[in-house]
Amino acid sequence: MNKLHAAIYNDFIAINKQDSNFTFWLLTRKRQRFNQGGGINKGYINVGVVKFGSKSNLQLVGFHFPVKNGILDQCTLHVVNRNDNEDIDKLALKAGVAQTVAQYFLSYIRQKADDINTQFLNSTPQGIKGAYDEFWKHVVSYDNEKGTKFYDCLKIDQQTFNDKLVKNQQKFAAPSTLTNPVNEHIDDSQVSQKNNAMPSKPLNQILYGPPGTGKTYNTVSLAVDILEPGKADWKEKKACFDKYIEGGRIVFTTFHQSMSYEDFVEGIKPKENNGQIAYYVKPGIFKSLCDKAAGEDEPYVLIIDEINRGNVSQIFGELITLLEEDKRLGNEAELKVKMPYSQTEFGVPKNLYIIGTMNTADRSVEALDSALRRRFCFTEMMPRPELLKQEIDGIKLKEVLEIINKRIVVLKDREHQIGHSYFMKVLDVPSLKMVFKNNIIPLLQEYFYGNYDYIRLVLGDGFVKQNVPIGFACESDADVDYPQCRLLTEDEWKTLDIVASIRNCLSKAQ
Repeated sequence: MNKLHAAIYNDFIAINKQDSNFTFWLLTRKRQRFNQGGGINKGYINVGVVKFGSKSNLQLVGFHFPVKNGILDQCTLHVVNRNDNEDIDKLALKAGVAQTVAQYFLSYIRQKADDINTQFLNSTPQGIKGAYDEFWKHVVSYDNEKGTKFYDCLKIDQQTFNDKLVKNQQKFAAPSTLTNPVNEHIDDSQVSQKNNAMPSKPLNQILYGPPGTGKTYNTVSLAVDILEPGKADWKEKKACFDKYIEGGRIVFTTFHQSMSYEDFVEGIKPKENNGQIAYYVKPGIFKSLCDKAAGEDEPYVLIIDEINRGNVSQIFGELITLLEEDKRLGNEAELKVKMPYSQTEFGVPKNLYIIGTMNTADRSVEALDSALRRRFCFTEMMPRPELLKQEIDGIKLKEVLEIINKRIVVLKDREHQIGHSYFMKVLDVPSLKMVFKNNIIPLLQEYFYGNYDYIRLVLGDGFVKQNVPIGFACESDADVDYPQCRLLTEDEWKTLDIVASIRNCLSKAQ
């Protein structure tokens, strides 16, 4: 990548670190330029600052860097004055206004750009930031005066910016100089506005970790941040999620051991017609959503819960290759396959996001198919005891989870820990007792295959009792594996002092 591009990119990243509101495109391809210009070989570099036109060659507004003898000259804020109406039509459609309104707006901004360049005419980060802020100030002023919403359709949102950031970080800068937001995820607790700025979302991603770490919970936030970024409140996000589920832009499904290619992609299904059975080709969950998303500009999201519980090689079939970003429809290595049942050509649209969840404690099926693994970005979600702020009768739930998980890691492994979400809604002694009885104990039974002695090592004598020795009818050399421990009976649970039992469990950790 040209050093001048890298220099500009790093300067802009530095500005963004100081003010996350500063977002941009760095345009490096010959045909992605303002006003039909062209890259360094043509004498200048362009940086886009509006969202509109980012997927086409018809950029509208951005910074213009002339290059003289390999050195960057003073930059200007450039607003394209196009002779055709293609850009105007697109802008009007996106902003929901008449074409003439869009024309007046661009004319207004073009006039203001001259004043901005007079005030901030230099290529320093301070000058660029000043011109950028002044530009958006005028956009907001126009919206307020005219009752339009050009700011909403032109501003590069944090999600779009982060998507570009991840794609470009290897091209323009050393990885150590950039943030790496891919492996971050949303807290299960109420999220602040600062923490809610979502990281980049790759087209294919899987959240994996032990049970109760908020994987399915976080798919709601991830999906909404793809479709409608900027919402911080969980209730608002959930309402948005439900709206998009109903509208068909989000589809939620769960893989299971009987899920088939015919259910997911397409298959032949029977249908009764006037007493006669006829067979027809029916698209499955995935193909139906792909058909709906194809040709649309807006993103669609498919959520696959428990993706490793199905036979992923069989379910995806030949479509595994099509999931790759560069193989998506409209991308440089676009690929289509002929469907086995319908005999039609099919490709995966580039605006379809796939979010999967995988429970690492579930060993009932084989590990995720390696071919699919290579095509997904994996984000690990482990227990987060720090999210537990509750204290019940002097017992800090954070400490309870930490100690239990430390013991599980030694006796089992880190993939079989217990997630924080089981304790998130514990507010009193009865709810604490209910969580241990209905969630924690059953999980440990599954983890240790009914070896109650191990459960006793984790939780202590308050939850597991020693069996009374049994006298047999006669002496024998038979190898009798009689369990030394047992779980509490229903009557014992009713009278159990849960606080005393947990304190006993914690005291052993001192």
